[in-house]
Parts: sequence; structure tokens; C-alpha cells
Amino acid sequence: MHLHIIETDMRHKITKKGDDADPYGQYTQKSPTVKIDAVVKGVLTLMEDPNRNSETLLVLPPDILRAQPTITTFAESSNPAYDKITEEYEKDAVKYYKTLLNPALERYEQL
Repeated sequence: MHLHIIETDMRHKITKKGDDADPYGQYTQKSPTVKIDAVVKGVLTLMEDPNRNSETLLVLPPDILRAQPTITTFAESSNPAYDKITEEYEKDAVKYYKTLLNPALERYEQL
């Protein structure tokens, strides 16, 4: 699997962490990128079309949106008890991560 870097003003801050020996910075600087506008377009496409619920869109260079094929699920991968704890976890996780959002945004503004 390939990782494609999004062109943002934070790109250089993510890849330059003061360790010139780390090959990650060179790798990301040389890698093909996708524009943030294409990522936003993909997100909005999924948000605005209820028929695309649970679909995954890939944004590939040069800014191509492509639906990822659906992965087959198996009946044995779930049961009512697991479904219940998963539903509870999802609610708790959203609540928890919302508490982390404002501090993260404040740190972002400091960059």
C-alpha cells in the first residue's frame, strides 16, 4: 500500500522533525501528492450522498477520486453481544475524542 501526502502548509512541519538521518522526510518530499481540495471534495461527496454510506474513497495522484471496492464481511465476524458493545464503544469514543479536539486545535494554531 502506498501513502500519498496531502499538500498542506503543515507538510514541512510534519516531515522536518530535526532528525536529518530519518529517511521519512526525504521520502515524503519526493512522494507524489494530492491537493487538499481533492480530499475535501471526496469527503463532501460521501457526506452529501446517503447512498454512499460506509463507502471509502481514495484520493490518488493527480487528484483522482476512486471508490475502494467493498470488503466482504463474514457472518461469523459479529454477533448480537459484540454488536452491542461496539455500539456503546462508538458512542463513548465520539464523546471522548470530542474532548481532545479543542486542545488539538489550539496546538495547531500554535504551529
